[in-house]
Amino acid sequence: MEILSTIKMTKDVIEIAKPVIETIAVKLQGTMKEFANRMLVLSEKYPSIERFAEMIDAAAEILGDVLYVLGVESDPSAIMGMKVAQAEKSVSDFESTDEYIKYLKNEINVDMSKFESLSDAEKLAYSITGMSVGADAIREKIGMAIPADFVEVLSKIVKIEDLSPTASEVVSLIKAIKDAGITNLNNVVDALKGTGVSDRVGTLDKLKDAMEIVWPTRGVDILDKVMIRTRED
Repeated sequence: MEILSTIKMTKDVIEIAKPVIETIAVKLQGTMKEFANRMLVLSEKYPSIERFAEMIDAAAEILGDVLYVLGVESDPSAIMGMKVAQAEKSVSDFESTDEYIKYLKNEINVDMSKFESLSDAEKLAYSITGMSVGADAIREKIGMAIPADFVEVLSKIVKIEDLSPTASEVVSLIKAIKDAGITNLNNVVDALKGTGVSDRVGTLDKLKDAMEIVWPTRGVDILDKVMIRTRED
């Protein structure tokens, strides 16, 4: 009964979050909409809204740190998402997502008392929206799309106790993955989880090499730990 109650609560919160994101989506570009919608799909596998919210918080934090390392100063994801909703201009009005984020940070103000009074579902929706914008800015800087599934994996990797990669190491890893010839980070997710139809063996070999570049002599050990952590519920 307790599990059923939790699942119902998750469904209710997500159902409230969906129209909020859909309303804001008109201001986002295609890849951002895909990211936000995919996050909502991923929410369905979580046994509780608390577990999903924990993942979102961890993912939002690492994305914000990565943006900072790449020279992009941004608001926290939930604040940025609320600013997207408030702003008259959309990302299409700017030459880059980086410029759009600067506009949101410097020219759009949020009433924090109003933000604090939002429901958990609304805060969740705004956080996912902000993450979608941040992920696209990272794509611009690194030259590789940052899909929602990969961000979910990152939220697990950063919690591996004896690894806890820094944002600089995450950036280095993504660049090393790209240099290794992997063009789609969803293939990395498939390889780590043992799912999908991509060349998982080939991807794992390239991923191991990429990890060896970032963490010399520890690539195989780290890859094993990442695979175990990624496959945990």
